[in-house]
Parts: sequence; C-alpha cells; structure tokens
Amino acid sequence: RIFYVKAMEDPNCYRQYRVEVLPDGTVVEAPDNLARSHLQSGWLPLTVIASGQTGVEAAALDWACDKRIVHRGWCPRGGWVSRSICSPFYQLQKAETDDDQAVLLRNCAEADAVLILHSGPLAGTVEQARTLVTDAGKPCRLCALGQEDPERMARELLAWMHGLGVTGLCITGPTEEQC
Repeated sequence: RIFYVKAMEDPNCYRQYRVEVLPDGTVVEAPDNLARSHLQSGWLPLTVIASGQTGVEAAALDWACDKRIVHRGWCPRGGWVSRSICSPFYQLQKAETDDDQAVLLRNCAEADAVLILHSGPLAGTVEQARTLVTDAGKPCRLCALGQEDPERMARELLAWMHGLGVTGLCITGPTEEQC
C-alpha cells in the first residue's frame, strides 16, 4: 500500500490531504483520523492571523503550520519581516503599505480577538495596537511569558477563546529589541 500525505507547508488546503495509490494506479482519498481533530474538539482557533513581523508572530505562524491550522494575515508591501524576507510557506498577503502599525492594525481588525504575548512592558506598535483594539471593544488578552505558570496560562487562554467563540485569533507581540 502506498499513501501520500500532502506537505505541511499548505495548511490552508485540505482537498485530498491524504490519498492512497492502489496497485492499478488509481488514487483514492484515504481517511485520516488525526487530520484537523483539534478543530472538531473546539479547543483551538480555526484561523491564526499574524504578519510574521516579530518573533512572536513568526512563531505563531510556524505553530499554525505545524498544527495544520489555517493561517493568514497581511505583511508589509515589501514582504520584509524583521530583517529577512517573509517565509514563502506563510499564507500572507502584501499590504499596500510598508507601515508596520497599519499592517498590525489590519490583522487585528480581521480577527475575532487579539492575543499579545510579551515578556516585559508593552511599547511602540504593539502598545498602540492594544489601545486601539480595546478602544474598539475587541477582546484582547495579554500573556506575560515567563512570569506566569505556563499550564495555568494555557488553560485560562483556552477558556477565554472558547468562552468568546473565537474562530480567528490575531497573535502578536513586541519585537526582540523591545523585550
């Protein structure tokens, strides 16, 4: 028996995710009991939204790819993220601007809720985004990494997302220089 499983870098496409090639060369879709099981349980967002501009955002996109969670977002027009070109594996669209704040605000606006992961005081673009998001009445959660029990923080975060019915979560945080 020969099975083909679609590569990880395409989490937004689940058509013929796993197929079996029969001895006569016929290709049939093969069931995969693990595929997207996290979505059926309702414990993770359906979509992760980020620009990849900061280490937190790149990690969020990498995590979404690894967990086969649909992801999207806007990145600056030039396609640059934190001194390097945005990974071609990220399903991002280029904005009409190179302005980091405008890109972050657009991603926040397209989400049901915003999660800000940080390890110190907020400043700059992330602080401005937090203020604008909360002023607009959008749910926003701050998680201080390294300052709280990770298991408790994860439980509280999942309960928060589940309680709000979050399907699209914008994940952001300060740049490495701001930590």
